[in-house]
Amino acid sequence: MSGDVRSDAPEMPQAKAPVAVSPSTRQGASTSAPAPPAAPATVQVGPHTKPAVARIVSTEMGDRGCYMSIIDDRGVTTQEIADFDLCAPNPPPKGSRLALTWRVERVLAESCQGDVNCKKSDIVPMIVGARPLN
Repeated sequence: MSGDVRSDAPEMPQAKAPVAVSPSTRQGASTSAPAPPAAPATVQVGPHTKPAVARIVSTEMGDRGCYMSIIDDRGVTTQEIADFDLCAPNPPPKGSRLALTWRVERVLAESCQGDVNCKKSDIVPMIVGARPLN
């Protein structure tokens, strides 16, 4: 025999030398790329996707509700129907940024052309709340 010692036991892995860790790494600092900007906040109202936050361009009292022209965080301007109470007596000031609350509501049908005696109705997404953010 040559003095070699053999064993049928599996080899044990070698222990690695300790690695120095900087204080910023220990405290949870990340070296990954910054997160991409968040998409504009939207809400699902029935089958419709609507902005959760928007700026008021204009308001006008109408026959089906308060017509609100709004601009969302992507810069898209739309005209939406809002609850009458949001137009009168004090509508939100133009340019104000609002958190919007939506609900599906039944309103006088557009085909009625303002005739309050018309029995037809449409089901639409409606702004039922507007909380100022600025």
